[in-house]
Amino acid sequence: MAKSKDAPSQLTVFVEKVGQLSRPQRIMICVAAFIAIGAAFTFLLFQPNWTKKSELTTQLDNKLNEVRVAETKAKKLPLVREQRKKAEARLAKSAESLPKKKEIPELLDRVSLSGREAGLEWKLFQPLAEVEYPENSYVEMPVNVAVVGDYHGIASFFDRVAHLPRIVNIRNVLITPSQKDQGGWRSLDATCQAVTYRFLEPEATDAKKK
Repeated sequence: MAKSKDAPSQLTVFVEKVGQLSRPQRIMICVAAFIAIGAAFTFLLFQPNWTKKSELTTQLDNKLNEVRVAETKAKKLPLVREQRKKAEARLAKSAESLPKKKEIPELLDRVSLSGREAGLEWKLFQPLAEVEYPENSYVEMPVNVAVVGDYHGIASFFDRVAHLPRIVNIRNVLITPSQKDQGGWRSLDATCQAVTYRFLEPEATDAKKK
């Protein structure tokens, strides 16, 4: 059914009903409407900015954490540099104790001489193939050794080798009564492996790594 042109609209009816209310009631309705409009305006206008502010605050907190981490590392930097300096000094000192390639024959001669000076009889002095460790930049050079002598002579030989100016380690030591004395202990057979080391030449290390 079509509405009559003279029928009052809903807005007119609402206004008439509001007009019939008391003054305090009308004031409360106005205040409520103002608050609702203000809240909607605030939400639509400022909500995007609040979201952006929250994102920026999070980013700022992350950057501040990065700064704090960097400051902590920076405080440790002098200590790290000092530790590195000491490590390099120890490495340089250790390098002085390792023979150069050209010094190996002389070093082996000194090992052999140490046995003779200790009164030992050489039965075997057999240099073996070098073993390279490119990842650690050094070469291991083992020598199989077999000697005959008394206990004090063998101990003296080991002591002389330990006091050589270059590093020589003794490993795989085996001492047994000598067959020459037919079970006696005056003479002993001693076998071991004397091992010295040298640094790999830089070009050799680079080639191995490649």
